[in-house]
Amino acid sequence: MSRSGKRAVRPAAGRELFAPEGPWRWWRSRRFVTAVIAVIVLSVAGVVTYTLVHRCGPGVNKHGGECIGVTDGSYVFSTDLAAVEGTIKQENTWVADQHKPYVTVAFLGPLSSTTTQGLTTGRVPHQLEGAVVAQHRANRDQVVGDHPLIRLVLANQGQDEGQWQPAVQQLEAMTAAPDHLVAVVGLGLSQNETVLTARDLGAHGIPMVGDVITADGLDSTGAVPGAEGTTGPIAGLTRVAPTSTDEVRALSAYLRASRPDLHTAMLVVDNNAGDLYNKSLEISFQRELKSYLQAGGNVVQPFGGGADNPGVGNEFDTITNNICGGAAPLDMVLYAGREVYLPKFLEYLNNRPCRTHPIVVVTGSDAAGLNLGSQASQILQNTDSQGAITVLYTPLADPADLDRPQNPTQDYYLNFQRAFVGLNFAAADLIDGWAMMAHDAVLTAAKAIRKAVGPSAELPSLESVRSQLYLLNTTTNSVPGATGLIRLDPITGSRIGMQLAVMRLEPGGRPTRLNPYPPTSRP
Repeated sequence: MSRSGKRAVRPAAGRELFAPEGPWRWWRSRRFVTAVIAVIVLSVAGVVTYTLVHRCGPGVNKHGGECIGVTDGSYVFSTDLAAVEGTIKQENTWVADQHKPYVTVAFLGPLSSTTTQGLTTGRVPHQLEGAVVAQHRANRDQVVGDHPLIRLVLANQGQDEGQWQPAVQQLEAMTAAPDHLVAVVGLGLSQNETVLTARDLGAHGIPMVGDVITADGLDSTGAVPGAEGTTGPIAGLTRVAPTSTDEVRALSAYLRASRPDLHTAMLVVDNNAGDLYNKSLEISFQRELKSYLQAGGNVVQPFGGGADNPGVGNEFDTITNNICGGAAPLDMVLYAGREVYLPKFLEYLNNRPCRTHPIVVVTGSDAAGLNLGSQASQILQNTDSQGAITVLYTPLADPADLDRPQNPTQDYYLNFQRAFVGLNFAAADLIDGWAMMAHDAVLTAAKAIRKAVGPSAELPSLESVRSQLYLLNTTTNSVPGATGLIRLDPITGSRIGMQLAVMRLEPGGRPTRLNPYPPTSRP
């Protein structure tokens, strides 16, 4: 009892901490509130910091300093893709507004750029233009059926494809509703990361259609020379591009039929182990043009391509001098390397000691990128008749070749060209060929998707789309692509029956087709 006679009321256990009595109550309460506010502020700051550091936009997050992930066109990966991504977003909005069944096709590739010397510099925007033209034609023009509608998303795996894993994992999670992803197209370049990407997607049952991958074995067989890691077949991997062997055989046929003056050759090889384009081209040259190399003394000259070798010009200086080191100068250089190093190689070649002897450079489809700039053209213009340099290559596709009356599938190209320009894309963007190849990859996927559905209104399964890709193997069941009728080998998944051109790079102008079209009837 207290002195007043009233019973004292003690605070409950622990109350002194949260509701203190006496003069300290106000100060201690404020200290507690301040601590709580501080915790909240720090937590919010942490969330904001995480968002700023790791999140680029919806479906796109930071990995390795690049914005990696999947977008429907809402997030722009780089400024040079802004216009075409806007067109893709617009077409996807149209698809949604139709309130009809649709499926998703993903274009996967290196869609960001962190250096000035990327292998795809200048060509990726053209790829995406071709892809959305195919989506638009499939949805609006019924060139390959009319349902379900095609939604196109973009998946960035990083400039050098080094961040392929998070992009692929995202795609693999999109096969269920609401996305209904049923195919992946594009797949980047002929390099080791592409093989790993395809194996992962194939293991999850996702059908694939490559657009510009040419390395031998980079198809359903999985027998890719020089590839690292797991071997064996890659389920569901098809492609619309020719192989390295296809390209070199076309070059070989032209040389033997039309250039009897050429006898000796040297092989110049980029020894970047991860680039399968170089390795495949090297092996194809050694097999298909063996007699020229033997006559030249079986000389192989390696150089180190890559951003980590700024002294590559010094290597080219040595190599081009070696062309003149034998009893007689060599006639040809078989160049198994990327276009990005070719202008510098031509520059050193133009200064070789034996300039009194002309030289022919023979290379693969990547050389089409030379048409995007003037450096190589200027070098060729500066050569004289005695020391002339001729560059021969087999492009993936070239408008100067496709838009010719002699082309039996000229009408298919013209239909594509009209649709391309109709979406406000520049005709000049067709020069490197990547727009046509991406268009044909998306249209091939769309054809297989529509075949897998048939008259049913149900959405197709991954398995049924994959099966239909391998059934596109006859003239009566082919795809009317920009590059001609597309047929796929039912075993390898590679393209068959493609008519390949041999082109000569012209100083200051468009390339010239050298080999004639075979005498085939128009389809």
